[in-house]
Amino acid sequence: MFNQVIFNGNLTDNVRTSTNQQGNLTAFGKIGVYNGKNQDGTQRDSMFFDIVVFGKDAEILRDNTQKGTPLVVIGRLEEDKSVSQTNGQTYINKRIVCTSARPLFKPVTQQPPVQQVYTQPQPQQVADPFGY
Repeated sequence: MFNQVIFNGNLTDNVRTSTNQQGNLTAFGKIGVYNGKNQDGTQRDSMFFDIVVFGKDAEILRDNTQKGTPLVVIGRLEEDKSVSQTNGQTYINKRIVCTSARPLFKPVTQQPPVQQVYTQPQPQQVADPFGY
């Protein structure tokens, strides 16, 4: 079996990053994925996934995204089970360990504003076709 998922969704918050001792960057975030509609037209609940992104893709997310940014992520789906210390209930958290994560827009580069100069059109001399 091969575990690979591809989702597009929106960041539910700004990504957080950390750097390990070797200087490798890791980004952490969460995406919300629209889940479509049922046959009767009612909307299904959206799904939410934690994402973990490494290397160059982590840099891209850190530098070019914010809460609400649409993303496409490719990776493997993992489940993290934990038991609450207070009530003993088991919680299952789904996480995508990404092999690729990119914003769905081209980042805008900052450029200085264009100086527009308006000049008054000059009246033009038209030759008299009748020789007057």
